[in-house]
Amino acid sequence: MDLKEARSIAGLTQPELAERVGVDVSFISLLESGKRDINTAGYALVMRLALALGVKPHQIGALPWRALRRRTVKSRRQSA
Repeated sequence: MDLKEARSIAGLTQPELAERVGVDVSFISLLESGKRDINTAGYALVMRLALALGVKPHQIGALPWRALRRRTVKSRRQSA
């Protein structure tokens, strides 16, 4: 299942999901269209998305949480 399908199953619109996770609706649109990779969104956001949708992160296309968290920590170190 992808993010759009999970959102549909949860009965949420893009604006409702965006409000629940604290992002702009255009960001949700980019994730659903594949123009933005969910794995670059960051560990915390992926977890908020999964929680809002009632699914596990890997069910919406995210890497397993350990790999996703390592990737997020690594990118923060490189930015500093």
